[in-house]
Amino acid sequence: MLTHQPTTLLFTQLLDLLPDGVVCYDAIRDQAGSIVDFRLTYFNEQFRTIAPPPYQLEVGVRMMADNPGQVDILAPIVSQYALVVDRDEVADYAFYDPNLDAYLALRVKKLGDGVLVTIRNVTEQQEQARLLNQLLDTSPTCIVSYKAQRDQYGQIVDFRLISLNQKALDTAKLDQTQVQTSTLLQLYPDQWTLFEQLTKVVQMGQAINVDVLIPSFGGWHNVSIAPSGPDEAVAVFVDITEKKAAALEAERRKNELDKVLNSSITGMLMCQAVTDETGGIVDFQVVFYNQSALAITGYTAEQVMSLRLSELDPAGATGGMYEGYLHVLSTGEPLRVEYFFEPNQRWLEVSVVRFTDEQVIVSFLDISILKETQLREQAQALRFSTILDGSPEGVITFESMYDDLGNLINLRYVQCNRAAHQLAQLPNDVIGRTLLDVYSGDESQRLLVIASQVMTSGESTTVDVHYAVGGFDKWYSLSVARLDDGVVCTFLDITQSRQASHLIEAKNRQLDSILNTSLNGTIVFQAIRDEQGDIVDFWFELFNQTAREDIMARTGKDIAGSTLLTIYPDSRQTGVFDEYSQVINTGQPLRLERHLPDYNTWYAVSITKLDDGCVVTFTDISQSKQAALVIKEAAAKLQGIIDMSQTGIFLFSPVRDESGRVVDFRFKTANRTLADYVGQKSDILQGDLGSRWFPAYKTNGLFDRYLRTYETGESIRFDFYYKADGIDSWLDIAATRLGDDVLVTFADFTPLKRLQQQLELSVQELKRSNANLEQFAYVASHDLQEPLRKVITFGDVLQSQYAGQLSESGADIVRRMQSAAQRMQTLIRDLLAYSRVANKRDTFREVNLNQVISEVVSDLDTTIHSKKAVLQVGSLPTIQGDELQLRQLFQNLLSNALKFSKPDVQPLITISSRLVAAQEIDQLTVATSQKFAEITVADNGIGFEQAYAERIFQLFQRLHTRSNYSGTGIGLSIVEKVVENHRGIIRAEGRLGQGASFVILFPTENG
Repeated sequence: MLTHQPTTLLFTQLLDLLPDGVVCYDAIRDQAGSIVDFRLTYFNEQFRTIAPPPYQLEVGVRMMADNPGQVDILAPIVSQYALVVDRDEVADYAFYDPNLDAYLALRVKKLGDGVLVTIRNVTEQQEQARLLNQLLDTSPTCIVSYKAQRDQYGQIVDFRLISLNQKALDTAKLDQTQVQTSTLLQLYPDQWTLFEQLTKVVQMGQAINVDVLIPSFGGWHNVSIAPSGPDEAVAVFVDITEKKAAALEAERRKNELDKVLNSSITGMLMCQAVTDETGGIVDFQVVFYNQSALAITGYTAEQVMSLRLSELDPAGATGGMYEGYLHVLSTGEPLRVEYFFEPNQRWLEVSVVRFTDEQVIVSFLDISILKETQLREQAQALRFSTILDGSPEGVITFESMYDDLGNLINLRYVQCNRAAHQLAQLPNDVIGRTLLDVYSGDESQRLLVIASQVMTSGESTTVDVHYAVGGFDKWYSLSVARLDDGVVCTFLDITQSRQASHLIEAKNRQLDSILNTSLNGTIVFQAIRDEQGDIVDFWFELFNQTAREDIMARTGKDIAGSTLLTIYPDSRQTGVFDEYSQVINTGQPLRLERHLPDYNTWYAVSITKLDDGCVVTFTDISQSKQAALVIKEAAAKLQGIIDMSQTGIFLFSPVRDESGRVVDFRFKTANRTLADYVGQKSDILQGDLGSRWFPAYKTNGLFDRYLRTYETGESIRFDFYYKADGIDSWLDIAATRLGDDVLVTFADFTPLKRLQQQLELSVQELKRSNANLEQFAYVASHDLQEPLRKVITFGDVLQSQYAGQLSESGADIVRRMQSAAQRMQTLIRDLLAYSRVANKRDTFREVNLNQVISEVVSDLDTTIHSKKAVLQVGSLPTIQGDELQLRQLFQNLLSNALKFSKPDVQPLITISSRLVAAQEIDQLTVATSQKFAEITVADNGIGFEQAYAERIFQLFQRLHTRSNYSGTGIGLSIVEKVVENHRGIIRAEGRLGQGASFVILFPTENG
């Protein structure tokens, strides 16, 4: 391991200075390659003091073989060293050596086919740790320390158990040897969840608290994990199995409670307080509701959960109900009121209780019918009170008072009429006082006995009572009847008891009237069972008039006293019998729609269990069904209309995965134009995924655009080349969000696109051709210059040196040759000028046209004087351009104006300018904000016919013979090319014999 080198000597001396013991071992393997022992190859001086005899400390000593008396101590250490060599990892652990009576901390690292070990005596620290462990061992919770184990890439692959308190050892059923030699996943392969949480803490360095199911620890535990050092963490396990079971049981009970609440006829809402920035309550938001709440309020579930209370009940928000909610929240006192709910004009009995500091539970019952009855009763009671006060018979109403054993001990005056005051000499403040307080005689005790009998039996009684108080000594025929929790007494008259009886009968009649005037049929069925308890029929127990008349009209049979199979013998075949049985046996309500084809009638049916029977309510929904059919027919007509369209039309509905992310679209509607692309009919596509018929749209960008339109609501329109799925087309596509769908329309402009591409190719080819021609003209003109100069030079030599030797005809030939050569030279020079203009693309700069014209006039001064021409030049603008090209342009125009002047008329040339807008120019299609400088050069020369206005700009085009006017026919071509280079327009206006005008338009700004 360590060789005897000078550097080794220095290294050894350095190790001897360390405070820790350092020792190296080489592995000793058997024939199978397994490590069976370790051989000492090096140790420093500190190790000698840490590990004195009885251990053998010599290089070459074997750990176990040469220390036979210490095998029990050394065997676990050898096993740990072997793990380090096999796994190539660093291991830290501590153990107690009884020979040294000391705790040693070891760090072991693989070195070659052995290990390098550093050893430190940590007895003092261990003693402190022992005290801490004793403290931890008294903890009722499991406490475990872990150290991460990483692979060669630095990834955490497991956790080694550093220490466990006694509770953890007992719970996990481990000993210290298993703790030192095993890892988390070796001991518990099922604890991947715990492994993931430990990894998260080590990597993020932040504590967490989670609930984890740990079967090896006996169930659910709340685990708090915190980092405790590099790659280390400590976990505290609290058994919450019972708490978790209780939570699950609570969840089950909650679900059952939801079922109960949703089956209740009482509407229930849980409202959360909405606060502003200062914490003040400004409104309430519904966070829970039951089905009856929706039925009573008339709102949908979406409205109830999305709107605030002030929006659901605007009148309540500004009235007393809102203040009532605040009072309940602040005081905890429940609120119970009758409240008129304006949105659907119903009376509600509302109860509000505080649930939390920010929540209230509102329960309410529709008492509209009861309230109407109550109002009628109050009116009737008022009339009754008026009648009583006008009656000569005395009437007194008492409230019963009981002792702790439930015995009647007194009566409290609740109501009495004027006659009762007079006949019984009652004080004015008698209401609220007790009978024995007002009268203490035998008559009072006898009345208590009668009242007790009446309260117990509930039966009215009439007795004669001798009433003798003060100056009165009279008998009264006293009728006593029970009234709620009291009695009503009438003197000498039994009218009051009759009226009470009539009132009860009226209430019953009112209830029957309400049921019988309902548009919904209601029937209560009672199950008829055989000896085995199986349902064999159903008895019509209760029913309202609507149900009775409806069934009578359809079957001709009266359901009173009858059974289901008697009225409908085919109920088993139609499934009605099984539906009723299912609801009774399962307790699950059932809602469905039933069609009676023989009567062309649709019913909405609701079936709910009631004791050993069921309540069936049904409503005729034929009109709504017929309306739905009309809508369906309209949809079919609409489909026919869009199928006739040559534009592709389809409606996409989003398809979501389990996380709610849109992953595809489904055809909700598609017309024939779209279906033709895949050789199908439009109804075949409806309901299918877009990716089924057009797989490429998921990857070619179309899906992403539709998804963006769906998510943002932004309408888009774009051109798209679809080359996939057997389609090769250019499409003009528009997409718009429509509700929760995306409406897509498209037009196929493939023929137009291909024509456009062909035109673009032709234009490119034409540009290349023109460029070649211009280049050819330039090269040809340049190369012809030299031979022409020689011809002219030789001609000049012939004329100057050999003129005397030439005949007249020879001299004429030379003159003709010279003239032709000069014309050719002029032509080549003009061609070169044209080529330079055509090819020159210098950067534009500001050019003052006044300066340009001045220089051109100066150059043409001789010709102007010889022609006696008059020039009238107005103020010209400064434009962006090439000064040399512009100078060439105006020189050519002015030269032409002078050249083509009339011989007997003084030439007059005018140059003027003005600023014009784009909309004034027919030849341009540009932004209306663009401005142009219009320059006009006009003369009074010979002019030309307007038919030649375009021809004169073509190369080599002349309107006159060379004998009349010299020139090459290139000058105006150069003018036109300069204008084009400046992105302008030029037009010529000629009047034969009167003159010509050239109008040039330059943009005021060049991009």
